[in-house]
Amino acid sequence: MAVELNDCGAAVAIPAITSPFDITIQSPGSKSLTNRALVLAAIAEGASTLEGALVSDDTQAIAAALSVLGAGAMAIDDRFCITGCNGRFPG
Repeated sequence: MAVELNDCGAAVAIPAITSPFDITIQSPGSKSLTNRALVLAAIAEGASTLEGALVSDDTQAIAAALSVLGAGAMAIDDRFCITGCNGRFPG
């Protein structure tokens, strides 16, 4: 179990994640959030779909770069489909 300090300097125990989790987060389309989510999905294990993503020149460039590195990333309408590399880019 990791221990971190909160804003007041007090120790806070952070339990380790012991099993995979399934999560859905909804936020408005944002270039910054979309780019971050693309990178996280690319290093994750398995397939991820980002729905409601901001599809722009910048986010498509990040998706193309991730594809060159070996993570499958494709924009379809307002979503991205990404195949993660489980923490290691093969390319």
